[in-house]
Amino acid sequence: MASRQPHKLRYDLDSLRALFEKSDDALILHDLTGRICDVNQSLIDNLGYTREALLQMSLYDIELTAQSIDRGEWRKIISENQVIHTQGVHKRKDGSTFPVSLTISAIHIDGADYIVGFARNLTQNYNAEKHAQFTQFAVDNAGDSAFWLEAEDARILYVNKKAYQSLGYAQKELLKLSVFDLCPFFSTQDWQLFIDYLLENEFLVYESQYQHKQGHSIPVEVTAKYMQYDQHGYVVHFVRDISKRKRNEKILKQAKREAEKANLAKTKFLTSMSHELKTPLNAIIGYSEMLLENDDVVLTPEQHHFARSVLNAGKHLLSLIEDVLDLARIESGQMELHIEAVSLNEIIEDSLRLVLPLAQRNHVSIHNHIKQAEQYWVEADFIKSKQVLINLLSNAIKYNRLEGEVNLKLQAMDGQLKVCVSDTGIGIPDEKQAELFTAFNRLGQEASNIEGSGVGLIVCKELVELMGGLMGFESIPEQGSCFWFSLPIKQSA
Repeated sequence: MASRQPHKLRYDLDSLRALFEKSDDALILHDLTGRICDVNQSLIDNLGYTREALLQMSLYDIELTAQSIDRGEWRKIISENQVIHTQGVHKRKDGSTFPVSLTISAIHIDGADYIVGFARNLTQNYNAEKHAQFTQFAVDNAGDSAFWLEAEDARILYVNKKAYQSLGYAQKELLKLSVFDLCPFFSTQDWQLFIDYLLENEFLVYESQYQHKQGHSIPVEVTAKYMQYDQHGYVVHFVRDISKRKRNEKILKQAKREAEKANLAKTKFLTSMSHELKTPLNAIIGYSEMLLENDDVVLTPEQHHFARSVLNAGKHLLSLIEDVLDLARIESGQMELHIEAVSLNEIIEDSLRLVLPLAQRNHVSIHNHIKQAEQYWVEADFIKSKQVLINLLSNAIKYNRLEGEVNLKLQAMDGQLKVCVSDTGIGIPDEKQAELFTAFNRLGQEASNIEGSGVGLIVCKELVELMGGLMGFESIPEQGSCFWFSLPIKQSA
């Protein structure tokens, strides 16, 4: 009889294993000492041991909470035929642990008593629960107010801490209200339209006013989203207090109005003063030219020099006034442009002819690398385009070295023609380049003998951009600079 018991035990264990082998739950069979008698594949997979290794181990090696259970408690489960539901912690081969739910009961095989345990891995449930707890914690402690509303009638079902604190209510008080109590702009009809919109769109962001318990309004930005849970509709509102933003916007608007007012006053002053200065300047220039060109007037060499100096100074001052007037017109939005198809060849030829005397006086040679046989047409204002090119050519000559060179090239660039004016001059220091397009800033050349106002370049840049083009530069100190501007191509004249 004793010799047949092991065979009968194996038969019954095999039957038990076949019954539970395909179960997702782990099965462990042990005796009253805790010695493991059998396991299923699920337990093997969960723990990382082989079946043979587990059959050499004790329950106490793999189930950490079993350490406190003695044989007496196992006998009680058997004698009272108990089924115990509890939780435990399983330990893997690599030392890591994971939570399990346990169902423990007694089983009798060939007169011997055993304990059978079913273990379900709770890691996924545990992680989901922790995630839910974290999400709840994050919402409860969010920087924005959160409202969970009944879609049907806008009743408030849940609010976070920020919501009831920012509105001056206790949480229980808010849960007795609806969104209509907090936002008087909403009516029942509006709410239904609001829900219809949310059903058709993913979410809605809008600005509104929420009422504080004490009666004052709080400007808010609301992000609303419709959600369905368990076949029931809800609306989630995330509400941000934008009082500070609104105050800042008001301050900025006031500052903008004051700046615009001051800028308009400045523009009027510059325009008025410039016109007042131009009248006597034109007289000075006119009389100087009469002195120099009238054959009936005989001037001594010294007088001729003085008259020439007066004429040059007058023309320079007049140029400065014209630049200031242009800048004032641009800033006030009063610059008038006549955009049409113009010949870039003509602009270049006229500009080169006008700056040639300056180049000769400064001993600078100009090299035009643009193919004269081809015709180039752009959409631009002819006079303003020529003004820009003359300014760049004049600067390339004035800030060049003795016997230096100015090179003029043309490139196509994304539907525009790019005119490049490069020189072999003094270049611009790296630390000064960011200040280049700043009005009345000559980048340290104020004390030099080179004429300039510090306005011309910024006027050129603004004019080019008003004509739909771009302007830029590259410069290497002590080697030279390349200034360029581009204008939209006109395919045919």
